[in-house]
Amino acid sequence: MAIPLTAISGEHAKETARVELRRRSSNASSGPATDAETEAKQLHAAHRKIDNRLLFCACLVYTFVAMGGKNVFNAAIMNLRDHHDIRHQLGDLTGVQWSTIMGATNYAFFLFEPWAPVVFKWVGPRRFLVAIMLAWGTISTCQAATQSFVELLLCRMFLGIAECGLVPAFIYHMAFWYPSDKLPLRIAILLITTQVAGILSGLFAVVVRDMDGIQGHSGWRWLFILEGLPVVVLALPCYYLYPTYPENADFLTPEQKQSVKAALPATQPNQDGKYLDWDELKVFLEDSLTYLFFSIQIFFSIGAHSIRVSLPKVILDMGSWSAKVTFLLTIIPFLLSIPALLGVNWASQKKKIGTWSTTISLVSLLCLCFIALLVVPNAVAKYIMLSIIMVAGVCTWPILASERIRTARGTSGTGIAISMTGVWVHLSGILGGYIFLQKLGPGYVISYAICLALLLVGLLIMLATWRVIRQRDEEAEVKAAVETPA
Repeated sequence: MAIPLTAISGEHAKETARVELRRRSSNASSGPATDAETEAKQLHAAHRKIDNRLLFCACLVYTFVAMGGKNVFNAAIMNLRDHHDIRHQLGDLTGVQWSTIMGATNYAFFLFEPWAPVVFKWVGPRRFLVAIMLAWGTISTCQAATQSFVELLLCRMFLGIAECGLVPAFIYHMAFWYPSDKLPLRIAILLITTQVAGILSGLFAVVVRDMDGIQGHSGWRWLFILEGLPVVVLALPCYYLYPTYPENADFLTPEQKQSVKAALPATQPNQDGKYLDWDELKVFLEDSLTYLFFSIQIFFSIGAHSIRVSLPKVILDMGSWSAKVTFLLTIIPFLLSIPALLGVNWASQKKKIGTWSTTISLVSLLCLCFIALLVVPNAVAKYIMLSIIMVAGVCTWPILASERIRTARGTSGTGIAISMTGVWVHLSGILGGYIFLQKLGPGYVISYAICLALLLVGLLIMLATWRVIRQRDEEAEVKAAVETPA
């Protein structure tokens, strides 16, 4: 499995200048100075080696885990017309019960994810990753043995505890290896795995649904078995392949290790850093931007992403297409999100588009699409609007996350900002199933209206946040100009 990272390379002139500055400020005991151009090439080679281990493992693991998270939604309509679906076989689950099942993992995310970077640093990268893989794969497989609402609910909650914090931990770990200006595209590639998982989960569900009745098991039971076992099997190879910290990376030469460490700003985390800095936590809690970003994530996430929880059912109710066609239709928005996510993130990193102007434009587009869903009766037109919502929503999150990292203060403060801001995204998973209750279909007018109202409020908060950040940036520029000697 090769990771397309050609977009990450390049910009040697900029990289050379940055490496030269790092080299000049590094400890004199690190060895004799090298030519900046040679060191830049050495750093580039080191980063590619790191990509082949860290980013490869992160994408591989998260693809399987994200597939498992999405396939529970496909299980709701798998073999539905034969009454072999999960809801009928677990006792004719009501709409409220099923919504609770779909949101169960998000309760664990909401409670435990903020502390994932702390636990990650405490137990170590490899043990953290392998523990998650073994626990997640085992619990996911156990879902196939459930016989009631309570049993499945408990499995989903423990599954959320096993999975929570996986993405924040991966992003946090990247900061030990790459300077911040090299992170955006790598984070985008990690996030693209969720879109790949959406595609694969739909195709996987189409195949597994035909296994209904094999060995006396329903199709949805085979779905849980076949998504959980590979993660358990991959745990051992990932333990040996996944790197820990630059200081003990045996796959790098001593010169490459030094280049990687010299390229990291002093503000980024390191192996000897604290698990948690309480002074930075205090600053984080006293900052008004903390609560502005919290508010943005709450209103934006629920408004834009709630529909993802019930996506297959909403698409099924839009038209008269079959369950198999519905599975395939769920793939298209995820497929379209891949080039859109890469394109927007690349343009943002290259400063070709403004952070807040782009974010506000995308959210405004989301509002227009929800208005269209309320007034347009045609099923095909509704599906197109739904696809745009899925694509625009996922493109907005990386831009907001990058801006949150930029405006955070301190090493621990940045880690806390990543996890504490991202945790609000899971509210969409908790509330989404209730916003799109089955009894509100097939039109889901109330559901669309709720999402539209939330997005409009989020849009106003974004405008206010943009103003605060712009004022702070201007003050920082003035202060830097005054302190700079003539």
